Amino acid sequence: MIGISSLFFAEKNIPLYESVEKARELGFKAVELRQEHPPETDVWKTLKKIKSDFPDVEFTIHAPLPRWGGAGKAVVLNPCMGLTRTNRKIIDRTFRSAEITEPSIVSFHPGFREMVLFQRVAWIPRIHEPRLKLSKKSAGKRYYSLMHHVAKRGEDLGVQIAVENTPSFELDVFTFTKSDFEELFQKIPSLGLLLDMGHAM
Repeated sequence: MIGISSLFFAEKNIPLYESVEKARELGFKAVELRQEHPPETDVWKTLKKIKSDFPDVEFTIHAPLPRWGGAGKAVVLNPCMGLTRTNRKIIDRTFRSAEITEPSIVSFHPGFREMVLFQRVAWIPRIHEPRLKLSKKSAGKRYYSLMHHVAKRGEDLGVQIAVENTPSFELDVFTFTKSDFEELFQKIPSLGLLLDMGHAM
């Protein structure tokens, strides 16, 4: 089965529902749901309508989902921050989305040690000097705490939790190398790998 990310449509400022509709019209039977769409007044109603109107579409969710706040205010989830109040809110909202849409996979990025990413979107290489980083030990403790939490939430919901590979963009990605992923899967065997071909390139 070949799918498409709703990000393709979000970049054209197309709302989430219409994105799934267009994907289905193009013949895709799998859609990755993303947060980058224009903000909605009732995103939960939209997600319920998507699930109801497209029963033959298989969904995956790219955490975080949904966004909240005004235009241009994408939600940033950095797992290396750990289970902060904000991250718990993001995770709760992501799993509420999963309860509604029943995705086959919920994917997470692997976390970044760069302190700048506490306020910035990961892919924009706005490196500030001095470059402040969490120590590997501190980042690891927080990261594994969060990933154990989401793995348990996934097991309870019956959905596969996967961790994406990411490009470095000269940023310090916490789970980046083959050995990094081996360590992650040894510590949390229920996690899967989502191979993002765009990131790999």
